[in-house]
Amino acid sequence: MVATGRMPHAAYLVPASTTNLGPGFDSLGIALRLYNHFEADLASEWSFEAHGEGADEIGKQERNLAVEAMQQVFAEALCDDLAARVVSENAVPLANGLGSSSTALVGGMLLARDLLLQLPDEVDSARIPDDERLFQLLVAVEGHPDNVGPTWKGGFTICWSDKARAGSSVQAHCYSSQPATGIAVVVVPSHQGLHTEEARRVLPARVSRADAIGNLSHTALLIAALYEGKRDLLRTAMSDDRLHEPYRTALIKDFEAVRAALLEAGADGVCLSGAGPTVAALVIASDDEVALARASEVANTFNEQSGLAFPDRYPARALGIAREGAVKVG
Repeated sequence: MVATGRMPHAAYLVPASTTNLGPGFDSLGIALRLYNHFEADLASEWSFEAHGEGADEIGKQERNLAVEAMQQVFAEALCDDLAARVVSENAVPLANGLGSSSTALVGGMLLARDLLLQLPDEVDSARIPDDERLFQLLVAVEGHPDNVGPTWKGGFTICWSDKARAGSSVQAHCYSSQPATGIAVVVVPSHQGLHTEEARRVLPARVSRADAIGNLSHTALLIAALYEGKRDLLRTAMSDDRLHEPYRTALIKDFEAVRAALLEAGADGVCLSGAGPTVAALVIASDDEVALARASEVANTFNEQSGLAFPDRYPARALGIAREGAVKVG
């Protein structure tokens, strides 16, 4: 299908994310300045190479999310016969609640769309998904808009889905906002991975009205605290999730101890990152640079005072907010 000459090429940097932020279950997220790099060239057959974080494990997997994401976009454009050579350079830990799977899905779909746009004489442009359609495809594959939203759009994101109506599919939405408050995050990943499916199985099918109201009020307080730079309110907002953290601590035995140590080290609020097992601490300040400096101090203090107490954990590290999200490079 591809004419002779230089083969189309595309490359993207896709950021990690931390989601839920305590009470904002399946709704809130922040993109982080820790990136996986994906690139692709059209080829006669499919191939995939992974380098960096988790490369050996990725190489053993029967399914490759980036390739499957690309194939879905090619199929959307009625170009199922296309194939590509895909290469990733990974810095985001696998199965740790930092959005590694979402980076692969977002990276793969953006690569595929980019390659299709480089074939104007061979592909019906009306079949190439626009941003809205691409986001719906991402959510259909991943299942949760708050996971792919920050990874693609960057910043502080709020995601939601419309109520299902007869004869129409559920539409997912993501609003990427840019609080003037400086934001940084300290992450403490685990050597013991935890897959999202396992972490979701422990959640109850129903919750009480009191717990639902509790999370609504704390989520609203969290958003206000971020926008107004209120550190004391941020700690309160992130201290009492009732929808997922109490149940997931059965799988993440050291969570409460790590949380206490991060708060003692100066964090403003602490939560599970996504489904875990990474523990994330939010730090806010007058701007992103000052917030990152504060987060670095928190990480250093945690590592010096408590690092040896958690042998199953990597050292804490400070990450800035990625306000741009996924970006085309090269």
